[in-house]
Amino acid sequence: MESRWNRLKEDYVNYKWLMLKFSGEGLVGVSDDAWAELDKHSRSMPLSRFRDRPFQHYDTIAEMIGDR
Repeated sequence: MESRWNRLKEDYVNYKWLMLKFSGEGLVGVSDDAWAELDKHSRSMPLSRFRDRPFQHYDTIAEMIGDR
């Protein structure tokens, strides 16, 4: 259970960073080269996992950790 929570927190932090980095543009317009560059510098899981699917638990976790 703890490892699942840690993974969700990590996904939240990564997705939040992406939303801030590409605010205004959204993730839809990010080029293949940009995704490759982001993945190259990612510490664990590739950030491109959010390319076609948003992080569905973003709002819930933000509320849980008081980041709203």
